[in-house]
Amino acid sequence: LAMALAAKEDFFREKARVLDPFCGAGTMLIERTRAGKTGEMFGLDILSEAIDAARENTELADCKVNYIQRDFFTFTMEQRFDEIVTDMPFSVSEQEEKKQAVEKLYRDFFEKVPEHLADDGRMLLYTHNKELIRRYAKSSLWTIKEFELSMKEKSYLMLLWRR
Repeated sequence: LAMALAAKEDFFREKARVLDPFCGAGTMLIERTRAGKTGEMFGLDILSEAIDAARENTELADCKVNYIQRDFFTFTMEQRFDEIVTDMPFSVSEQEEKKQAVEKLYRDFFEKVPEHLADDGRMLLYTHNKELIRRYAKSSLWTIKEFELSMKEKSYLMLLWRR
């Protein structure tokens, strides 16, 4: 659904270099290839089990993605990406320390994004914390469009553009 909505908004770039910094089982990158032609694609995750699952899923989907077991916050690459697509980490806990950990992750994420997202780059973020995106993305990214995907789950799709 996220990719279909973004495609309807003419959001994607043909032959874009794409990064998923929290790739999990690779679903977002697989779906991104179905939304339009891409260039080189990279998926990062800190868990080896996630990378193994992503590789298997990507092979089954007959896609090509470079997966790296690495923490986004320590990842470096010389060339920047045209697009970042990801399902942002979240916590359903109401415990204050977990809420603060998620907020720190979002703050750190948006501080790191300029190292990886090209000027005029795009971001597709599936999130349960749209207010954190609004708060921390505002200095370097414009929100193009927001979609409420589920009122019950409080999930959103945020499409952003790097000015």
